Amino acid sequence: MTLKFYILMAFLMLLIMPGVVAGISSEPATLRVTILVVDADDNPFSDLWLVLIADHWDGDDMALAAKTDEAGQAHFIVNNSDDIDIAFIRIAGRGSVSLVPYSDRQSVAAQDTTIIPNYGFPTFVTIPLEDGVTEYAATITMHPSVRASVQLVDQHGAPLGGGAFVQIGGFGMDTDENDRDESGPLSIGGLRRGYGAEVMILGPDTPQWKVIDIEPHQTLEDVDLGQVHIPPYQPGTVPMHMQLINDDQLSTRAVEWVRGSVTIFSEDGQVATIFAKSSFTGPIADLRHDEPPRVPLLDPGVYFVAPGPLGTSSATLLRRLLRDGVDVEAAGVPKLTAVEGEPIHITVDAVQVEQAIRAAAGQ
Repeated sequence: MTLKFYILMAFLMLLIMPGVVAGISSEPATLRVTILVVDADDNPFSDLWLVLIADHWDGDDMALAAKTDEAGQAHFIVNNSDDIDIAFIRIAGRGSVSLVPYSDRQSVAAQDTTIIPNYGFPTFVTIPLEDGVTEYAATITMHPSVRASVQLVDQHGAPLGGGAFVQIGGFGMDTDENDRDESGPLSIGGLRRGYGAEVMILGPDTPQWKVIDIEPHQTLEDVDLGQVHIPPYQPGTVPMHMQLINDDQLSTRAVEWVRGSVTIFSEDGQVATIFAKSSFTGPIADLRHDEPPRVPLLDPGVYFVAPGPLGTSSATLLRRLLRDGVDVEAAGVPKLTAVEGEPIHITVDAVQVEQAIRAAAGQ
């Protein structure tokens, strides 16, 4: 399993960020989902391809694509004979071309550069399912956006080449690795104008995410974020043996994919690494490598744990608390102290951690 595959699965399908259709239906049924897409002036947004992904906790999933018509509506018909556990809708990109007719594949792939970086929109929009209800509707608004540029540099301040993956918390994402010079600035599109954002950057050849906070006043126009240091990655030396329990009982289970993964934050919340179960009953593992999964290795230091991948609600809240210097350990958030020669053994109760993070935030 390659690094890029793991990232895409973690942030396009597991995240990051709230999903569109979510819930459990007790009776097998055909679900009809209508998505209206409009611009900021409520004008219909036509000829836009969307993808609906319906998942089950056992790992099975199905994906459907539909294009908005002249009225800005896309219609999905979902066979719910197996009871959908969670599903969501997103704007289609080149990773979805196999879902559409061959004649439309070029236009779908083009949305990565013509649509996704040029509008601010929710990455996923949620609609909880209800027993006995078979028709659902939601609206996606495509807002004006701005771009941010950032220069990735190494530990010596020299420009850093190679691909980078960018996730914008709550809004569209620009994952084009080829839209910059080999060592030139990274251009980040899809920042909603006048809104703050958390920009998460995965530099080349590292599993560690760097997080940048952007304030609303910075997105009134295109912004230069300066330099982001991406030090050379050295594999950790402290084994982390972690069992994650009750991750299927999280309160946000119905609106975001939080099961089966954790985010490990540095003490200041500015660096994050995602680890996940290799199966729904197995231990937390490092899935960036080819099979078999490996025991995660941490650098010596202090870390804190959130259930779910980076970008989901608990992980986002914990990162902000760490950034602001809140004593989250006092509220019961798990603290990992990695010491050379001392393997970590820990069982993390996802529900208890979720509650502890909220308690630390006064919620």
